[in-house]
Amino acid sequence: MNSKTRRDRDGAVAMKPKIFVFCQGCQPGWHYHTALAEDGTAIAGHVCSHHGFAMHDMGVDENGWKRDLYAKHYPDGFEVVYVELNNASKLADYPELAEAFRRNKEKNPDEAKAAEEVAP
Repeated sequence: MNSKTRRDRDGAVAMKPKIFVFCQGCQPGWHYHTALAEDGTAIAGHVCSHHGFAMHDMGVDENGWKRDLYAKHYPDGFEVVYVELNNASKLADYPELAEAFRRNKEKNPDEAKAAEEVAP
C-alpha cells in the first residue's frame, strides 16, 4: 500500500480522501490560498507574501503547516493536492475540485452566491 491508499472498515484498499489547495487571489506580495476537502468542507485559508511559500504554509509538503487541521477532518489519512489554477485554466479542467465546489455549495446554500464570485 502506498501513502495515497488506506483500508476501509471492511479491510478493502481505498484511496485516501483529497484536500485541494489552490490560490484564490494572487497579487504581488499577497497570495490567498484555500484548502477545500473533497467532501466540500473548507478547512483552511492562508495569505502569504509569495506564491512559492504556499507549499509549506498550506501543508502540501509533508512537514508543512495546516496538516493538523486536515487530520482533524480526515483522521484516517488524507492526500493534499495542489491545483495550479491560472488565467488559462478552467474549473472544468479539474473535475475532482469542481465536485468539491459543488458539494460545498450544497452544504452552504446561503453562501453559494458569494462563493461563485471568488471561485476560480
